[in-house]
Amino acid sequence: MFRGAVITILFFIAFSSFAGPWGIPMEAFNKDVGIRASGMGGAYAADSADASAYYWNPAVLDEISQNIFFTSFESFMEGADSEVLSFAAPAGRHGGFGMGIGIINYGSYEAVNINGSMEGEDHYRDITAVLGYGRHLFFGIKGGLSIKTIMRKTGPENYTGFNTDMGFYKSFGRDFAAGLSFKNIIPAGIAYSDSEEKFVSSARLGLSFRFLDEKLTVNTDIEKYFIDVIPVWSLGAEYRIFDILLLRAGVNAIADRNNLSGGIGVEYGGFVFDYAVVAAEEMVSHKAGISYAFGGYDLLIKPEPAVFSPVGGNRQTYLRLKAETKYDIYKWKLEIKDSK
Repeated sequence: MFRGAVITILFFIAFSSFAGPWGIPMEAFNKDVGIRASGMGGAYAADSADASAYYWNPAVLDEISQNIFFTSFESFMEGADSEVLSFAAPAGRHGGFGMGIGIINYGSYEAVNINGSMEGEDHYRDITAVLGYGRHLFFGIKGGLSIKTIMRKTGPENYTGFNTDMGFYKSFGRDFAAGLSFKNIIPAGIAYSDSEEKFVSSARLGLSFRFLDEKLTVNTDIEKYFIDVIPVWSLGAEYRIFDILLLRAGVNAIADRNNLSGGIGVEYGGFVFDYAVVAAEEMVSHKAGISYAFGGYDLLIKPEPAVFSPVGGNRQTYLRLKAETKYDIYKWKLEIKDSK
């Protein structure tokens, strides 16, 4: 009983420092996944076509066009940290799937026995595993489901729980998309020896806009937790420079409290190197990650020779086409838009 009370107090302190939006419990299931998402203020429900889609909106897994590996690291105060390893892949006309494993290390504390005597140090951490799937439903609307489990380890004790997320997504051309996700839709929790901690359900609506020939992306999300907390609003932007450099900024706000974030990404040869920093009133956290995309579906057009002109020496060129498509091709058109 005494040990259980100590554990409860320690977890309360840890979650107050590291939890999702301002103390909402179950940090491991509320912690943002993905460095790009963090750099954009967590506005990601309609723009998560990467290896973090299983967390933000599993319906977007149907938008994945390549196999993607992702890993990240995040540091907190007092030596706490978080690591994520995830993978997403397309499954043809059957949709797409993703999976992820996350670990949050909250540090160590002095173990106390029932007599109040110290028994050395114990460590406590959360380990999560998630499996997500998304596919097209009807009229361009895509749906998805994520099944997730958590193992909470504190010293010699282990506690487990599970829950499910659900999402929907629709793209309106190349310049606009909308996503809707529901987190923790099962009324469940983690049962400790003398108490129980419930998962917090929420609904998140996201919009994504693209401008300047898709060089600028602007996202906005609003999330309502089904507890006595006002909605959380997020806004983020990303600008692409020279096709390899990505600059990001965002804000995550509730009432009069704001989390500011920023980040940078570098793309090269299928690799993406990401960094983000999030500044809250309680602390500043730094996040770094790397992803690698390969295979999947792609379109390659190669002109031979690359430079041609109807009035020059090269009046004829061959356009070599290679298309790996998710669905059967009904028709296609090649259009030369300008001199580039």
